Amino acid sequence: MVIVKINERTKDGKALLEFLKTYSAKSKDVEIVENDQIETHSKGAAVSKNIPNEETVRVFKENDKKGVKDLKKFKNAEELFEDLGI
Repeated sequence: MVIVKINERTKDGKALLEFLKTYSAKSKDVEIVENDQIETHSKGAAVSKNIPNEETVRVFKENDKKGVKDLKKFKNAEELFEDLGI
């Protein structure tokens, strides 16, 4: 995951943003997150609401190393809670 700040007012910024919008429309590998979806934590670093926090990313990487492949996916929290019997 990479967060890139683009100045939308400059010629280069406009060109890059247009390229990314075109590319992201064709591919699910690139996602554009608008400013209103980004928060900052106490250290001032950007944290997107759509991006997992550092601990979650660490757990994902550990599971990849261990070869954990039987992870369940849920559409929403209700399905998760139902599966857990809560």
